[in-house]
Amino acid sequence: MTHAPSAQADVGAIGRIATLCAVLEQEPLFHASLGSKELFHSNLIAWFVDHHQRAAREVFGPWSRPAPGTKSAPTERERRHLDLVIHLEDVAPLIVENKIFSPPRDDQLRDYAEHLATGYEPAPEFALLSLSDPGWSAGQSQLGGQLWRHHSYGDLAVAIDASLSLVSDSYAQETMRRYRSIIGALQEIAEIVTNKVTETTPFALPLAFGEQLQKVRLTQGFEKLRARSIAFFIQDHLARHDLAHVRVVDNYTRTWPLLESFVRVEGTHDELGWQYQEGQWRLVVRVTKDHPCHGDGSTMRTQREAYASERYANWFDFTKVDTILGTSGPSTPKVGEYKGFAPDFVYLYRPARNATVGQLCALAEVTAERAEQFGARLS
Repeated sequence: MTHAPSAQADVGAIGRIATLCAVLEQEPLFHASLGSKELFHSNLIAWFVDHHQRAAREVFGPWSRPAPGTKSAPTERERRHLDLVIHLEDVAPLIVENKIFSPPRDDQLRDYAEHLATGYEPAPEFALLSLSDPGWSAGQSQLGGQLWRHHSYGDLAVAIDASLSLVSDSYAQETMRRYRSIIGALQEIAEIVTNKVTETTPFALPLAFGEQLQKVRLTQGFEKLRARSIAFFIQDHLARHDLAHVRVVDNYTRTWPLLESFVRVEGTHDELGWQYQEGQWRLVVRVTKDHPCHGDGSTMRTQREAYASERYANWFDFTKVDTILGTSGPSTPKVGEYKGFAPDFVYLYRPARNATVGQLCALAEVTAERAEQFGARLS
């Protein structure tokens, strides 16, 4: 599904995406990959490593480190939910978390490292394989006491290309050549639509991009990646304005990309924050599971609205939001005028259908500052 139209995309970029999508549409192996996405890629990589060790060492040896005397072994799949553990001769074990359109959170990788680091001899190396940049400095991050390094699918495509002469079986070589072309095309699309974010970038995927991606059933995947890249950009903006502790979270719900950020009101079970989804900038009061107003049903919703109106009516002041967006509307709601989601949300919104990344940065900054000030007054 293609969502809110945005500013016109660069004609050259549209043409390039159209060409790349045409390559993918004609490739049978790409269509086979759509059914299971990440699982397909992990399984194919495992097959390549296990059946073509010389070529695999060319590809994955540089991702690990030399470990003379280490024996090769079958690639492990889904060990404690981790995608791949690669065992190559004379190379340290390589733990790979493989993500196409949904990169993991740092806390997920931290947990993996803490539980798996001591399970191998010699000590393993850790790699994140993904289309999108995880936002790490110099492409690496210390998580769970281990150094994770990011490798893009573009990196993998280049490495596979350099290894093909070591694959003797003609069918296998042709399979990997086609696979190299697929992931190279996916990486190039990702760089066009997600990784080159600036303040003038529209949040919504340009309509012309979406029309091309829909032809190969990739619209939602690249919307997810675009939202992740924009979340990183906003997070960096907040960090530069002494708000590094305020976390911006991206998600994908009800077929729409979502950004949000919340601050807990000290001494309460309440959170104040914002959401951006479906062209709406929402100011939100959210209660946690321990709150007496948390729950489903019309009665609980009425109680949540009354609680928000009594304690947080001033939170729904859109003065600064209206200045940034050029919008207007009432900011003194009454019970019954609120919007909400069960079991915990009370919100009001301003329309922001074509918001740019720069506007979202400004909105996130002023809203985070208000949330912290509001929390301090109420604590």
